[in-house]
Amino acid sequence: MTIKGSAIIGGQSIIRRAIPADHMMQAFAYTHLVPAKQLLVALSGTPRNLSLRSIQIQNTKPIKIPNNGTATITIGRIGPQFVKRFELELDHPPEGITLAGMEVSARNLNIKVTADPALAKPGLKGNLIINLLARNTPLQATNRPPRKVLISTLPAVPFEVVNAD
Repeated sequence: MTIKGSAIIGGQSIIRRAIPADHMMQAFAYTHLVPAKQLLVALSGTPRNLSLRSIQIQNTKPIKIPNNGTATITIGRIGPQFVKRFELELDHPPEGITLAGMEVSARNLNIKVTADPALAKPGLKGNLIINLLARNTPLQATNRPPRKVLISTLPAVPFEVVNAD
């Protein structure tokens, strides 16, 4: 297995191979990266059958959220089990913008977003960052609350709050 890193520097794409290294200390003062003999990779967890690459926002952008109203963000290619297995949450949402629920219909995920008229004024613009969380239900004998595990972040959704018609 080979691991490579890439960056764009000065408009040019640069690709370099990762070299295994150990972080070593010399005489209790200086630290160095010393080439290592091998690179180890640990994979944990169970594989997921949800392809995040195929998630696409179907709405025209930006979505228009009426103040004192609701807008729907539609994401394509989602199966009916999505709502049972996952939760969504806004990551650092603008004040007054909240998720109001989600449902799957015709292989599309419809996410309802609301704007509070007291907090989200017309003209407010930005990007909604939506985190995808897995529902991890513990064994019933443990009496622990369900854990939420971050799976990924969906593509940013541009939005604008508009006057309710």
